[in-house]
Amino acid sequence: MPYIGSVTQIGGYKIGVVAPADVTTSLTWFYIRKDRVSEVESLTHSGALPPISKTIATNVARIVLIVATQGGGALITIDGGNPQEVSANPDANIVFDVT
Repeated sequence: MPYIGSVTQIGGYKIGVVAPADVTTSLTWFYIRKDRVSEVESLTHSGALPPISKTIATNVARIVLIVATQGGGALITIDGGNPQEVSANPDANIVFDVT
């Protein structure tokens, strides 16, 4: 599971997807609080997704993001950091801590 570092709870973060129009990307967030999943959120999008702002609830310590693509690969960007490449049709897990 790629670990991409940390984001601040106060500022939240931005996430985007770089993909061709015929690629469908599904994102599922698991927000971890005290070693338990406290919230689950999902989004499915075709093509590129401009960066969207995400807020982080109080006491969330870690976020696990599961990414699935269909029809090709995609790049996931979080706060403009190093894009995480997701190859065609697999699931990928991306982990980051909240500080």
